[in-house]
Amino acid sequence: MAASAAPVSPAGLSVTTSALPALTPAELAATPSAPVSLAFSSFFDDLTRQVQAKPVPWDGYVRASMISAADVAMIQAYEQESRQGKKDLLAAQSDAYAALLLRLLGALVREETVQYLLALVDQILDENEAFAVALFKQSQSDPSLPLAPFLKLLQKDEVYAALAVSKIISFLLCTSPRPVEPNVATDIFDHLVKLLSHKNANIVDFAVQIAQSLLSKVDLRVPFFDFQGGKLVSSLINVLMTQTSPQTQYQVLFCLWNLSFEPDVAKEIQNQFNIIPTLVDVAKGANKEKVIRMVLAFFRNLIHHAPYENTVPMIGSKLLPFLDVLRQRKLQDTDLVDDVDALQQHLREALQRLSTFDEYSGEVRSGKLEWSPAHESENFWKQNANKLAEHDSELARILARQLMTATDPTVLAVAAHDLGQFVKYYPAGKKLLQEVGAKHRLMEMMNHENAEVRYHALVAVQKLMSQSWDL
Repeated sequence: MAASAAPVSPAGLSVTTSALPALTPAELAATPSAPVSLAFSSFFDDLTRQVQAKPVPWDGYVRASMISAADVAMIQAYEQESRQGKKDLLAAQSDAYAALLLRLLGALVREETVQYLLALVDQILDENEAFAVALFKQSQSDPSLPLAPFLKLLQKDEVYAALAVSKIISFLLCTSPRPVEPNVATDIFDHLVKLLSHKNANIVDFAVQIAQSLLSKVDLRVPFFDFQGGKLVSSLINVLMTQTSPQTQYQVLFCLWNLSFEPDVAKEIQNQFNIIPTLVDVAKGANKEKVIRMVLAFFRNLIHHAPYENTVPMIGSKLLPFLDVLRQRKLQDTDLVDDVDALQQHLREALQRLSTFDEYSGEVRSGKLEWSPAHESENFWKQNANKLAEHDSELARILARQLMTATDPTVLAVAAHDLGQFVKYYPAGKKLLQEVGAKHRLMEMMNHENAEVRYHALVAVQKLMSQSWDL
């Protein structure tokens, strides 16, 4: 038999984690319990069983002096034990097994072997959360541990490794007694974006659960929100709009709710993603109370941390009428009832303070245009048309964008009408509508299949072509 191989250190791996000082005994003792939201997936479990069914050529590794016979003996001893025997073995030799598994993951590259080792680490952590402490202890001999071998594997495209390593890293980050290093967060976030955009719905569902776990770590929330200009949040919103599973919707909303506890996020999320009208639509279409509850819990956090930024968009998105309908139902969830009552009270009080133009601007920003009184009031337009040109013509540009993107005939008709009124009482706005393509789009809409859209497009074009004193 070949002589025992010398231990292989993963310290030289090409990964982005920096060499922090080893964890102190006090920090190790403070390692928190794993979050309850760590991923559960029958799809992942099936892949794991397939991995575990494949033989690993341990004898070949020994003959090649890549690992030692003692290493193989430790692995086989663990595999041959009963479930309780495995727990007892780890309780007695957790540090030795942690060192072994990290060393092998850093040294071996064959796909089936790496899959096997990831499955083994994942299984151990699922059944024995305290094993995380043993993994963290390895930083005392190498500060890049325990993350380095797993971060290296984020570069793999193979499905099982991509899922297993994301689950293990999220576990370690969530149980670490230290804040997450920015470069480590960047690596896992970048990996998560790829998983969230995958064509396989099972992989997307798994990725949402990983995001849910990561966001249980408070110091990851703002970096998560800021990552690549909001790419992760955009990915979550896209999942919310394309996945029909109530459970997946609930988990995405749970992620957003976790983010909403951060005041800076609560101030920016509506402005950056126009998320309030999207979630109002999700709640209206939901057939599970838990989905509605998460939407309203998210909204309640927004008005608690950032009422100025979020109250008007909620009013403009017609949230209050929806809450009134909800309150008439026999709701089973007491938390949902509390949220409905709190939001109703806040929005009703806000309505009493808001001007007509505040309500109008909230409606325009929400994209949910309808024939509310302000649109058809000549006095409103005489007093407020110029305000559509404020802040770099923000509201006028939103209306113009609605002409290009909306499909609802009422939205198109109202947007065309409002832009006609805008240039009637603010003739300088004609140049803007020409520049942004709204004039051309209005002329196209004169041939729209809907009679109301055709009429308001025609009237708006007439106003654009006329001199202001002729109107």
